[in-house]
Amino acid sequence: MPAAPTIRVFQTTHRRSASFRAVVAWPDGRKTWLRRGSQQAAQAAADALVAAEQSGRATVQAAVDEYCRLRLEHGAWSPETDRAVRIALNELAPAPELPAAALDRSALLAYLERTRHLALGTRKSRWGTVTGFLRFCVAEGWLERNPSELIDRVRKPWVGKRAQRQLGRGKAQLRNTEEVQRYISAALQLDDSEERVASLLPLLCNLRSGEALHLTAGDVDLQVGVLYIRDAEARDDDDDGWAVKSIAGRRTVNISPLLVEDLAALTHNRPPGHLVVGTWRRVRGDHRKRVPHRCHWLAALVERVCAVAEVRVVKPHGLRGTYMTVLSVLGKVAPMDIARLVGHGDAGATARAHYLGAMPAEPALPTAAPNWPTPQTATGFAQLHPAAGATEVSR
Repeated sequence: MPAAPTIRVFQTTHRRSASFRAVVAWPDGRKTWLRRGSQQAAQAAADALVAAEQSGRATVQAAVDEYCRLRLEHGAWSPETDRAVRIALNELAPAPELPAAALDRSALLAYLERTRHLALGTRKSRWGTVTGFLRFCVAEGWLERNPSELIDRVRKPWVGKRAQRQLGRGKAQLRNTEEVQRYISAALQLDDSEERVASLLPLLCNLRSGEALHLTAGDVDLQVGVLYIRDAEARDDDDDGWAVKSIAGRRTVNISPLLVEDLAALTHNRPPGHLVVGTWRRVRGDHRKRVPHRCHWLAALVERVCAVAEVRVVKPHGLRGTYMTVLSVLGKVAPMDIARLVGHGDAGATARAHYLGAMPAEPALPTAAPNWPTPQTATGFAQLHPAAGATEVSR
């Protein structure tokens, strides 16, 4: 008879809250650590894990791996989508070593509570991912019934008229042209050139967060004055590359004159695959590898610039919305043309629904503003140095 694993539960202090840990020592030398809020919860989680291992039932991690493997194998999504799906599913169970059969109604209610800090649109999207995964578990025989069917509407914060209105109005934008000028001025005062470029790319060039963080030296063409938004190839075995959000997202963007000097310094004598905005990570001894920042780094940077400029605190995607509003209100550009400029593939439907115009109950951008140049349809977004007055940018 094989040796049974041993379970030890003890209390530990993490940051400012006390919690309990259970460690399962397996006969083959493996150790699994589980953290819970109470001694009983830690003991129960460890017992469930041991029972799943001994009975040969699939764990949550094994089910997620199989689900993603099949989707990748059949070309249902890209490696970038695979990473996003895994992020959503990793929040589903408090411990990935638990059996998939433990995913019941209470587990889903706990999942909804753990994701309360996310935006409504993100929670709704991740819930769709979770329900698809649970249907897969039912089809594989790991679950007898899909527990998402037991969650009533009132438990879903994105359901209801009020939530639908909130989802349909898009991200918060800068309120008016004065705030846009103050934001640009504050961003130009940053000491680090990478931070200056990163904080202004969403507003002046209408780049998504991923596009700004994966921009390479080979994508910057200063002679022509454009940025090439395209997929990034894998640079080594540890890199899966990066893909633009959609086919329509692969486009050419005009470089703002305010960014030319910094982009020239950041790309001078750099290989084509060098990230314009990135950080260095140590791998294999003293060897260092340049990797992109996380999206939350860019969001925190934009919030910091907004605080310094004393304007509405927005996210990078809110700067994209400001870009589109300026094109629509001041430049009189049609939504279909705006969709082409910003990489939307639905003939302007997304731009009309979520981006064009300021937030409800907020003053809209004025139709005429002093010291604000007329945007050109062909170039996208005419640039203004806050201290230099109005200047038009030719093609």
